[in-house]
Amino acid sequence: MAEHGRRRRQLAVFLAGVLLLNFPVLGVVDAIKLPGGAPLTSLYLFSAWLGVILVTAALARRRGKDG
Repeated sequence: MAEHGRRRRQLAVFLAGVLLLNFPVLGVVDAIKLPGGAPLTSLYLFSAWLGVILVTAALARRRGKDG
């Protein structure tokens, strides 16, 4: 049963990553400009990517302790 919950969390992280790194959200982020006219897109992409990696690493570490 614990394996089922683990797979659901992994799937949720994957789907969140897909949603965060695809067009509808990127279109909104691209419209926002930082002071000086620089686009927010590159900062957002690296932050979202890093967030997905960190959450995945936390799930993997937790899995190592559980099983």
